[in-house]
Amino acid sequence: MKLISNASTPERPASSQPLGERIAAALNGLSWHERAAFTPPHYEGVPLLDIGETLGLSENATKQCICRAVKNLRRALLPWITLT
Repeated sequence: MKLISNASTPERPASSQPLGERIAAALNGLSWHERAAFTPPHYEGVPLLDIGETLGLSENATKQCICRAVKNLRRALLPWITLT
């Protein structure tokens, strides 16, 4: 995955918003469960079993929340990235 320029195209709106703000906005667009499941393993290295226990979810349900979060983040950030 690589970042692409801020130049406006028909598919991508022009934006002067810094990438960190775009990512924060995308994270805030996740559901509570998606954000709670996605953030600890990706930013803090917390094991899935611990996250699931905290959220009252099975390991499989925790993985599903993370997968939905990744899908939603990709969708939200796709105008500013290319997958290579």
